[in-house]
Amino acid sequence: MKKIEFKYKISANLLTVFALMILVISCEGPEGPAGPAGQAGAQGPAGSQGPAGTQGATGNPGEMGTDNVFFSSWINNSWTGMPDNYVRDTIPAPQVTDEILNTGVVVVYYRDNAETQFVKVLPSQIYQGTTWIFTLEFQAATENLYLFHGPSRAAGFLGANTIIPNSQIRYMVISGLNPSGRYLWPDWNDYKAVCSFFGVEP
Repeated sequence: MKKIEFKYKISANLLTVFALMILVISCEGPEGPAGPAGQAGAQGPAGSQGPAGTQGATGNPGEMGTDNVFFSSWINNSWTGMPDNYVRDTIPAPQVTDEILNTGVVVVYYRDNAETQFVKVLPSQIYQGTTWIFTLEFQAATENLYLFHGPSRAAGFLGANTIIPNSQIRYMVISGLNPSGRYLWPDWNDYKAVCSFFGVEP
């Protein structure tokens, strides 16, 4: 009987141990604090470029400044008759440089005399009364302006040296232009409007 009682006691002890283990395992404690954040991973590869957006609307033309504009004073003409019935005059114009000839603008105005208020831009047709006599033109060259006209259309030769001997010209030089730029130009035929636009005395 003692032997059987011994085995029973061992079995009871084992059962007690197993019960305690199950109880301990099944008891869940409170959640612990979050651990520290891990290190950032390596940056992924760049994505492909998206499609180009639509082109914006064209902006309004800009205004031309006055710092790059030169106006001469009124200059008296000295007409010279040529053997081929051409008449010409050479006006020194140091402001007309090679750069101006390539990227700038040269405008020449003409009047019959110093008293008249009637000013025209060249080239211009010259009349005697209502008869068109010749067309007064100009050509810009490095540091010079060449004014000229061809043979008179009148029956007798009438040139600038006889019709408008007291004529004057005034020239304007605009530098630093971008040929593809867009500007709010004045009407070159309106001399007073041009002077007002650039802020100079007529």
